[in-house]
Amino acid sequence: MNSKAIAFDMTLVFAMLVLTVVGCSEPTRSVVEAHSEGEMTTRATARLSGVESVEEMLNDAEMKYREAQQLEHAWKATPKHVQAARKALQANDQKAAMTAAKRALHSANASLAQAMRGEDEWRNHVVK
Repeated sequence: MNSKAIAFDMTLVFAMLVLTVVGCSEPTRSVVEAHSEGEMTTRATARLSGVESVEEMLNDAEMKYREAQQLEHAWKATPKHVQAARKALQANDQKAAMTAAKRALHSANASLAQAMRGEDEWRNHVVK
């Protein structure tokens, strides 16, 4: 492997680690928003990852899954996790829904990362 490929691999591993840590944790913060009248309000429990609910996480996973499909790198596990999360939501099991939604989002992100890596990886196998 050349140094560019090693650097890219290290960057990819770091990005996946960050996504895993941020995506799997559920810290909260308080977001202060200013209104036009100068009144301040607080919106509590905004997720640090920017995704506030299971439904938004599922929508994000589905969008990324469609992107991966267009790149012909979609993983079969993603729609299974989305379906499991929706079923858990219907059963009012928030914990199982969140777990399945995180898995769906993780597999969608991983499939996109694989697609991006595949875009450059073929160059390493071409005889020069």
